[in-house]
Amino acid sequence: MVLTRRASKSIVRWLPNEVISEIIQAAPPRDQASLCRATKLFEGLGVPILYRVVDLKTGASTKAFCSTIASYTAKFAKLVRSLTFDTYAPPVNEFTVPRALFKCMKVLLEIRSLDIRGTLPYLSLTFPRLLHCRLHTFDRHWDSNEDLDTLSSFLARHPTLRPSWPSTAARIPLPDLQRIRASAKIFPRILADDLKEARLEWEFGGKADMWPPEPIFLALKATTRRDNSLVCSIYCGHFEFPPIMDSASMHIPHAKTLRVVTVLEDPDDPDSEDPHRPDDKIQHVKKWLPRFIGLEFFALELYFDEEDGCNTFGATEAEDQLTVHDFGDLCSTLRACRLGENAWRRVNGTWERFPADDFLALAGITLVDWSG
Repeated sequence: MVLTRRASKSIVRWLPNEVISEIIQAAPPRDQASLCRATKLFEGLGVPILYRVVDLKTGASTKAFCSTIASYTAKFAKLVRSLTFDTYAPPVNEFTVPRALFKCMKVLLEIRSLDIRGTLPYLSLTFPRLLHCRLHTFDRHWDSNEDLDTLSSFLARHPTLRPSWPSTAARIPLPDLQRIRASAKIFPRILADDLKEARLEWEFGGKADMWPPEPIFLALKATTRRDNSLVCSIYCGHFEFPPIMDSASMHIPHAKTLRVVTVLEDPDDPDSEDPHRPDDKIQHVKKWLPRFIGLEFFALELYFDEEDGCNTFGATEAEDQLTVHDFGDLCSTLRACRLGENAWRRVNGTWERFPADDFLALAGITLVDWSG
């Protein structure tokens, strides 16, 4: 966007400030910065918009932001309401950038939303007005008791967080936790009162006895109400699939939504080591589906180790539709079902096709970022 001083002055004469603010807000960040330099009026209207939501995607942008806050703390620090950053992104200098960001964040006291993908030192800070927080990290960064104490202390200092979605968590009280995406192995450490949605992730390619499903689903049962409102997504490998389905059907039979995404090698490959073919998984589901007493939405999605997904479980979509009919007979409460990339819903007793992409919204599944 190119805006000359003459053009900007002519606009000022006939456009109200509210409209100019809307124009600035709709512009990309780079253009917003250019507009702020056009006139004093544009600077006054645009700077609060430019710094309201900050997303630091690179080391260069992080360095520039920290430099601005350090130089003009009183002017800019109070404007930041939302901050997103990734300390794993390639920094300009891997030693100076994290240190500068830590120092910068100390003065961002008006932040309402924080999205961190990085290491733990940032959790030693306090944000008095924080309302929403998303924490992402690799499991190995949360394994020690000291790390878990750091997370516990951070959450204790921010009781207004609702909901919190830590990528991993300790056995700490989270009374306002409503949704969580977590490694399955850490879930038994969580104490929640009324969990609405959980996305549990097993390590693909691992063995079921590495992360036994029994204590995990017992913990999930203890954190939810039995009012058929739980939305549960499970990501697992082919070895974990049978015991996970068995345990889920025993301990969360009241779930409203169950989505299972499982990974296996190409079933057409004769050298595949996967002992559970798609049709085997269908048989497993048929065995345990009658245990679910309030299940309304069920999805079984199958992905190969390659990039391509599996469109059908049977040889044809017609076979999958017959399978869905069987599922409906086994679970009378079922309203919609997705197999692979195809979905059906029950309308006046008849199963009808509908767009598979609409299934997630219909089933109340919201934790679908990071490749589904």
